[in-house]
Amino acid sequence: MSKLIVSATYQEIAPLVKHLKISPPNTNENNLLSNGTLDILITGIGILNTTYHLTKQLLSKKYDEAINIGICGAYNKSLNIGEVVNINEDRLGDLGADDNGKFLDSFELGLESPDSFPLKNGKFINPSIEDNGLKKVSGITVNKVNGEESAIQAMIDKYHPDVESMESAAFFYCCLQEQVPFSAIRAISNYVEPRNRDNWKINKAIKNLNQETLTFI
Repeated sequence: MSKLIVSATYQEIAPLVKHLKISPPNTNENNLLSNGTLDILITGIGILNTTYHLTKQLLSKKYDEAINIGICGAYNKSLNIGEVVNINEDRLGDLGADDNGKFLDSFELGLESPDSFPLKNGKFINPSIEDNGLKKVSGITVNKVNGEESAIQAMIDKYHPDVESMESAAFFYCCLQEQVPFSAIRAISNYVEPRNRDNWKINKAIKNLNQETLTFI
């Protein structure tokens, strides 16, 4: 079975690369690593990098499965820092317009249908999510991570997300368009709250993420 691991940064995937005895990249982004049976694509952060580099790779080679791994922030306080979760649906959280302090998304603006393929009710949904023992959560993908109380609450009120990342919706979009089975696994490095890096546990999240990925693949 041909698998593609997709990560925004080398930092998030470094323990897995070392375990598989794959040579590390010369730079931190836009790299394709391989041990001959497993490919690892490092796209660079954000929606644009993920969409471009993942689409390019999916068009160049046929994969049986793509797996997005990375860290994320959690809105849902019942989730634990360091916990690894399985995102079963995701959406764009900041595509739209500000209307005198109120955010209107592209559907409310009438710019697109919330059910136009590959969307369903405004979301990208994994049609064949695996039961891998991880908690299934909903996500939002943003260009600017939220770190201000009123913006955080507005996002919760509008979309009720469990987690937030800068790439997952783009990953869902590409895989759905190219009809590649996929999974999205994220480890929680912090809660989405007024920005305070002292509360972030990035190393713990990366360690747990890579350990879980090894058992998953």
